[in-house]
Amino acid sequence: MEYFDRLGRELEDRWRARERDEDAFPDIAVAALEALPPSKLLDLEALIDSILDPHRPAARQLAPLGAFGQPGFTAHYGRGFVVDVYFWTHALSAIHDHPFRGAFTLLRGESVHARYAFEERARLGARVRLGAITLERLETTEVGRIERFGVDAHGLVHALLHVPIPSVSMVVRTIRTQGYFRYFPPGVALAMDEPDELIGRSLALLDALRAGGDPRASERLARFLAHADFETTFRALSRIWPALDDGARHALLEGAHARHGAHAERIAPALDAALRAHEADEVRSRLVDPDDRWIATAFVVAERRAELLAFVATRHADPVARLHRFLDEAGLFAPDEEASLLIARALLDGEGAEGALERLAAAYGGEAVVGREEDVRRYAARSMMAVLAR
Repeated sequence: MEYFDRLGRELEDRWRARERDEDAFPDIAVAALEALPPSKLLDLEALIDSILDPHRPAARQLAPLGAFGQPGFTAHYGRGFVVDVYFWTHALSAIHDHPFRGAFTLLRGESVHARYAFEERARLGARVRLGAITLERLETTEVGRIERFGVDAHGLVHALLHVPIPSVSMVVRTIRTQGYFRYFPPGVALAMDEPDELIGRSLALLDALRAGGDPRASERLARFLAHADFETTFRALSRIWPALDDGARHALLEGAHARHGAHAERIAPALDAALRAHEADEVRSRLVDPDDRWIATAFVVAERRAELLAFVATRHADPVARLHRFLDEAGLFAPDEEASLLIARALLDGEGAEGALERLAAAYGGEAVVGREEDVRRYAARSMMAVLAR
């Protein structure tokens, strides 16, 4: 733990010299990490041994176990700041901002870093912001790179998805927070922390009623949502969205529109996008090959075919060919899902849903496609392959 003692002293001295100005902390964190580069000075194996040493005294921790990392550790707890180390096996990093200030770096592995812009257009109370969430850049972050975050000059809305297992990151940050938001493209941002306990228990009870097959579960949900604020409505629908058919979704959205007006129109696109990201992340969790995991991670965050191709091109000279190999060899499709693979190939080649229908007709005969058109269009619009159709 010697390294963290040195880093803590460096941070304390530099921050005190700046009158503990929180706006200055990102630059201070970068300067301290550059002066004491962990990629050169920190023995990660020794750190692991130290953490597992049964004789090591317990250290004060900032985040509760399970809140961030698998697991995360506070390696230094300073006056108003911490140095945390996070081990990652598999976690879908939500798109988020930073109400605290600091910098992060990678100690082991590599990560796909998605940067976003958020243009706020409305606020619904203190916990909901509506606007436009746009993916600005996809990049690969490697060991040793240092990134500032915070608000104002160093504002960063991003998702960082770690690829190899395990990956290890380190964060130097202030402790005080001033509001923490999670973003749901294309246009919803919610406070990161859970709603108050009363709402949380009500949502959990609705989950239990649905899981137990309560015959009045749908009726009770509709009555609950008739008086719910926008955040509660969004959280309630997000919990059941994957299990609902189009008819049930439409009925609930009609109720939400009656309660929230045009704001309710943002719910379905955000939940559909979250569902696509979750599906891609489920695929990623089953993969072992590092490059396949890297590509699957890009499927989680890319929003358009051109973005995905440009990102894959940073590592592969022929991104279309590499993605075809990914579709064919990564085990995404079961043997009886040849039709889905064919649709995915058509989308990758830029032919869209209509081109996929033509390929299906050529492969299985025109009669086999009749009556399945909407299913194909729905797959092209809602599955993890939807990024290829945009």
